[in-house]
Amino acid sequence: MRRAAVVATVFTAGFAAVFAAIFSASCTTLAPLHAPDGRIITEAQTDHRLLRSRSVELHTARYTVHKTFPVLDAGIPSAPVINTRVEEAIRAAERDFLQAAAQAAQLELHAPWDFVVTWTLSEFTPQRFSALLEIYAYTGGAHGSTTLVPINVDIPSGTEILLSDLWKTSQGGVAAEPKTHAEPNARAEPNTRAESDWAGWNEWLRALSETARPLLAAELKRTSGASPDADWLEEGTLPAAANFRIFTLKGDTLIFRFAQYQVAPYSSGMPEITIPLEAVRQLARSRKTGAPQ
Repeated sequence: MRRAAVVATVFTAGFAAVFAAIFSASCTTLAPLHAPDGRIITEAQTDHRLLRSRSVELHTARYTVHKTFPVLDAGIPSAPVINTRVEEAIRAAERDFLQAAAQAAQLELHAPWDFVVTWTLSEFTPQRFSALLEIYAYTGGAHGSTTLVPINVDIPSGTEILLSDLWKTSQGGVAAEPKTHAEPNARAEPNTRAESDWAGWNEWLRALSETARPLLAAELKRTSGASPDADWLEEGTLPAAANFRIFTLKGDTLIFRFAQYQVAPYSSGMPEITIPLEAVRQLARSRKTGAPQ
């Protein structure tokens, strides 16, 4: 057991040294590939040694697919877990899009449909990988729809980082039990104390809700020029883990995004707010003790 711990420590330290040493960038673009059915497929990738941004395009007479997504180097601990999660999220959305496109073709609907995947890196260290996928699909109508998929993984263990893990860490506790790689959906995020005996979880969610709501109201007013609908905003920020499931990490700060229609109309987009973990912890503690906030 001790030998295994030493080996793991040496491996992590070695990765950290390599991580700090490289990160030099170069870009390679591959020539277009012409598929037999008339599709045009192009690929390009920006190579940062440890983390690449890969782009794949597919053009047909009925639709266009443009995917840009992260690919971690195989030498990084948990790279297969992270890469698989990214691929599965994109594949599921793309499958639905292509099925809809095939049905539209049978109905002779020839609108220029689009499927676009982009991503934003929030944090990449030897301990943590945090990024956000934005998956946009236009299948006719007034506008398309965008799905946000956060990818938050503890690199040494390959465990998905849940909101409840951050709560436990902020309380000085330990993270939730890790899922196994064979059971990708084994971990469930508790929404209420009735589903979990974790003391303080509900209080922490309430503190998060109370912290997020005024920040969101200010952000929506800044971007739209008008005060948001109070009932809509309250409903979308109720103290439930599901309302705060879209987050990424940057140091000790949480970056939240809110889905289309969650807190405001489509025209308001998917607002973003930033909340320090310490601010939520202090508010939760003051609520529990009754101390002034």
